[in-house]
Amino acid sequence: MEWPAGGARGRRAGAIVLAGALLVALAPSASGLPAPAPTPTRKADKVLYLTFDDGPVAGRTPQLLRVLAAYDATATFFLVGGMAEGHPRLVRRIARAGHAIGNHTQSHARLTDLSRPQVRRQLRWATEAIGPSMGPCMRPPYGLINARVRREATQQGLTPVMWSGHIEDWATHSVAWHVGQLKRYTRPGAIILLHDRNIRTIRAVRRMLPVWQEMGYRLESLPACRR
Repeated sequence: MEWPAGGARGRRAGAIVLAGALLVALAPSASGLPAPAPTPTRKADKVLYLTFDDGPVAGRTPQLLRVLAAYDATATFFLVGGMAEGHPRLVRRIARAGHAIGNHTQSHARLTDLSRPQVRRQLRWATEAIGPSMGPCMRPPYGLINARVRREATQQGLTPVMWSGHIEDWATHSVAWHVGQLKRYTRPGAIILLHDRNIRTIRAVRRMLPVWQEMGYRLESLPACRR
């Protein structure tokens, strides 16, 4: 199953929370994309945080894991509970490879459209489906978050994490386009949103890994999502 990841509402800016620190809200750019966020790590520390939403995806996620392993890179996977239920071995494989795992709700729901009890169930069911490999963080689908959603996430011990740039890989773009977007958002502490269901995304990441390595960047999982 593939989940839509676009839409005007899905591009709303939210506040980035990393390692428990609340950063300023992302303001939408003229194109509707969230503007780059302030660096959430030390400016001199050349670390990038790749995040992959909506998985795990059989046939795609394993390819990505092999690509990342070839460059000793770790990332963060925000898993949908319904997908995790169908691929429990793949969830464990992600964790064994040293990547962090976060909660992306049970059914990729628009949380701001739900009542608080419904938000609670979406997060709890996903936590149960993903299992003990999950870290203490979540990402709201489409970037939709409000005070009600944030309170519920916090009460469940989950830190909401957004992004500073995304490459629009839910749309039909070439690998070269994705590479260009990855270069655009490369800066110390950047949190980049991607989707591992897209083979072009995986190929773009494979092209960029040696480039990032040459530039002196490390690819790490988000501190807020580590167990």
